[in-house]
Formats: sequence, C-alpha cells, structure tokens
Amino acid sequence: MDKYEWLPTESSFSNFPMRIVTGDFIFNDGTSIYIPSSKIIDNGWGAIGSTHIVGDKLKLLPAKIKIAWFSFAEDKFYSGVFTLPYGKICNLFEKGFQSPITGKITTYERIIVGMAPAGEMSIWLMGDGEVLLVANFKAHETIIDWKYVTENTEFSRKTYISRVLNSSLSKDQILELSLHGVPYELLDAYRKQYFWKPEVIGSKPTHLWLKTYNGECEYIDFIQSNVIHRNLRSVPKHIDIEWQDRFGKKYLGNLTFNENELLHAYHKLSTGQVDHEMKLQIEINEKSFDLNISLKDSKYIFHFNKAIVKVYER
Repeated sequence: MDKYEWLPTESSFSNFPMRIVTGDFIFNDGTSIYIPSSKIIDNGWGAIGSTHIVGDKLKLLPAKIKIAWFSFAEDKFYSGVFTLPYGKICNLFEKGFQSPITGKITTYERIIVGMAPAGEMSIWLMGDGEVLLVANFKAHETIIDWKYVTENTEFSRKTYISRVLNSSLSKDQILELSLHGVPYELLDAYRKQYFWKPEVIGSKPTHLWLKTYNGECEYIDFIQSNVIHRNLRSVPKHIDIEWQDRFGKKYLGNLTFNENELLHAYHKLSTGQVDHEMKLQIEINEKSFDLNISLKDSKYIFHFNKAIVKVYER
C-alpha cells in the first residue's frame, strides 16, 4: 500500500472557536494516528493549526475519522465516526499538483480537519499553499463530561466559555453573537459551490491566488499553463493577482470582497442552480492602475463596487 509524508492538523472559524476532545484518523489496517487536540482552535477556516510530528515519516492514507469536539459559541459537544473518500484521497496524493513554489509536481503534506457550528465538518488536503476540499460531514450533538474540555475548577463552565470567546472574538463579534446567535444560514452560504472561474482581461496575468469561503486555496499559473482545472468553487473571499504591463513592469493586485455584496451577486446571478456557468472577470486598467471586478454569465453582469482593491508595483 502506498505511503506518503503527511501530517494531520485542525481548523475552525476564527469567530467560532472549538476544542477537540478526541480525534483520530483510522487506517485500513486498523491502526490510527491522532489529530492534535487540547488547545483552543480559532485559526481560520481551512488553515493549518497545530503541527505535531506524530507517527512514521511515511504514512498510509486514512480511511475513516473518529472525532469529538466542543463548540464554545454554542456550548455544545459533537461527535461522529465517518468514512472518508479513500479512493479519491489516494488518487489526489498519487497524482499531485504543480507546486506554486517550485513549479514542479509535488503532492499534499497535510490533511486538515475543520469543525464548524451545528456539527458541520470539512476535510481538506493541503500542500505548498494549495488547499483542496475533499469531504463534508455532519456530526451529531452529544453529551461529554466537561472535564475533557478543562480540568480547571477555578471557573464555572459559563465563565470559562465567556473567557474563551472574549479571547478569540472582537468586541463587535461578541456583540453580534450575543444579539443574533450563530448565523447558521450564512455558514451554509459559505459551503455552497457554484460553476464559475476567474477570467483576467486588459493585461497579461502571470499568477493568481484564490481563497474561497469554504476554506480552499487555489493557485493558477498563467505562464506555465492557461488551463484552470477546477470548475466548482465556493464564493471568493480574497484574490491576489500578478501581471505585466506592455512594458514588462510587474504588478500585484489584492482583492478583498464585501461579504454581503458577494453572496448576493452569486445567488442572484446563478438563480440557485449549481450548474449555471459564470465568470468572475478581473479587468486590469493599466492607465489608472486599477482593477474592475464583475460577475457575469451569458446574459447579465454584476459589478462589484464594494470590493477593496490595492495595487502595488513589484
């Protein structure tokens, strides 16, 4: 059986901190490797958390995951045992991808476990900055002894939760959570995927980094290949794009989208259809050193007026 050099790690939304009670990746031979736990997880959705050098350097790929965790924003425990898409994961590790760092074919080096409110869980593969979602699961609410979250008896459960939330969240996020609770519908919108791809016009792009709300990170190299491999994506959270003007000068553009404007545009233009083809068009204006961003299909176009655009000369 093929073995690879990879490590397990954990992830959560920065404003919905979690703590793993126990977690293990289980291999087909019955052995397992633990997922890092015993710390507050608020590192960001799809991001690398703890790095524990565990197990052999070369490992089998996991077939199952067994996990239990605590959600501080909800004051709830979740747990479950799930069968991973083993064949898909094996194929992805074997095939690998073009490294944005070296330009050579490499493979994944982390398997990330993400925990979200309502027991939602995601699994990503990560390597050299590329992050690919491979599975989503739904854990069930359960009851676990509080001592597995903390054995500190100095604070009550309510006080300890409050301290963790105040440490992880901003004052505005604390207020929003206290007034409106966890925005489950918004988190559902983050997970939704659409049939869209980025398109750059007006100048010669060289590279593009795409971070989406479902935790994925995608690198597109327009120099080596103009082929964009993924079709389904969540909505874009942030884009970095590099290009050259007609004189050979290099520029870097940072695009950060307004969440409400973004979600409205994708929902409206797609009319709720997953297979509705769209393009996120980035138009480079060399005279003003500005970027115009719009979402378009075969009939309509939606201009993003609230996106924050910053351009730098390289």
